[in-house]
Amino acid sequence: MAMDFESSNEEEFVFYSDDDVRPGPSYTKEAPMPASDGYMSLKAAFEARGIESLELTQEQFEGLLRYSEALDEAQSREFASARDAADSFGDEFDIEIVDNLRADDGTKLNGAATTDGKVLLDSALSGQQLTDVLVEEIAEAAYYSMIGTASQGDFGAEVEARLDGVVDAGVLASFQSADSGDTVRTSYGEVQANVTNEEKGQAANLYGALNQSHSLQDIKLANFGPFAKGFSNGKASDGDPTITGVDRSNVNISNLNNRFDLNNDGIKDTYKVFDVSRDDTSNNWNGSSAITIGSITDVTLEPTSQSRTLVAGQGEPSTTWVLRKEDTYKASSEFNWSTEVEKSLKATGSFAGFSAEVGRSESSSSGGAVTTGRDFKVASEVRDTYKIPAGKYAEGTVVSYGFHVATGDIKVFEEYLVTMEITNARSGTKNVAEIQAFKEVVFDDHYLGLVLTDFDVANQQNAVDLLGIG
Repeated sequence: MAMDFESSNEEEFVFYSDDDVRPGPSYTKEAPMPASDGYMSLKAAFEARGIESLELTQEQFEGLLRYSEALDEAQSREFASARDAADSFGDEFDIEIVDNLRADDGTKLNGAATTDGKVLLDSALSGQQLTDVLVEEIAEAAYYSMIGTASQGDFGAEVEARLDGVVDAGVLASFQSADSGDTVRTSYGEVQANVTNEEKGQAANLYGALNQSHSLQDIKLANFGPFAKGFSNGKASDGDPTITGVDRSNVNISNLNNRFDLNNDGIKDTYKVFDVSRDDTSNNWNGSSAITIGSITDVTLEPTSQSRTLVAGQGEPSTTWVLRKEDTYKASSEFNWSTEVEKSLKATGSFAGFSAEVGRSESSSSGGAVTTGRDFKVASEVRDTYKIPAGKYAEGTVVSYGFHVATGDIKVFEEYLVTMEITNARSGTKNVAEIQAFKEVVFDDHYLGLVLTDFDVANQQNAVDLLGIG
């Protein structure tokens, strides 16, 4: 990325010897440092939690730069030991090596970041695990130091994932859930910790094996975790509708057989798909629904039978609009609509205009629990007097005003739980494992909400700006 640096009015050339210390550039929020991997990953993880770099104080921004450089160094270096990693940073960071690092409840920890920005590393760490833990805890130390509180979700793990090249929005969103929080108590007080997990390495390998194969068809793996012996339900699910078109009968994990020992019983596992179900459980990523909205683009406003077109004059047109629940109304163009997507839009706050509960009339089905049509009904009566201020438009401008349907192209993530039976588990060991997975799909021209507004028909402004859609 090109950088513009200020120069004095007089041209001056200064030559340095190899021993001289050269003055470095002064970075600001408006003219930030070149986009290193550490900077972009840390910045993106903050922004995912609503912390924009331009809103940071100068002190916080300098911290962002300092920790970004530390992440780049940690990611690019090979450390012989935890002590070597601590020595490499010198006095720049407070890194303490701890023998047998544990939480107050006895849980074994690989590393941690304390509330005062200290990084703790277990003395036994080495190799790639040492690098991963160091990266994660530098990121957590950055959050503590810059923001002053424990991070939302597993902030450090998300930064590490971004540095490793993970870009799937559903995967990254899983690190932002309160359920993924990593706060524990230690003799150092509250810390954000990397917990030792004997199955973590196998889970990472399983992640790679699944995403490099077609064993789950077009479903992408998001997370993995074995759970206690005993099935959570009695039969495969087939009643709940999928809106993204997943064919659960085609989910096949047979190519994973004899590759992993997920229950640590000393036998390479063989697997059978026991259940593929929508992840509507209380412990899923977004806490309540299997549907997550990723982005909304190409937002447009469609006139309805309860809007009018006029040629602007000098007056101040005013009309009382009434929408009754027993009546059916029409939009000017067809749009897609799904109860679940519409519900998730409200839950995420993605739509910020005046909204009415909409109940669809009968229409053609396009499959995948999504219908297409232009008729709609409101769930309760809506009454409003709408006025266009005099002088808002130049005389002769064609204006559409009244109730409009807002539509947009919505990226949707639908989450699933794939339950695998470990068919050759030793007696007394876990015989079930679970994969969280998702499918991504974009619904074009999907209903966003019903808004009362006006706009220049020939020059409709950006509807995203008009409606405040994030």
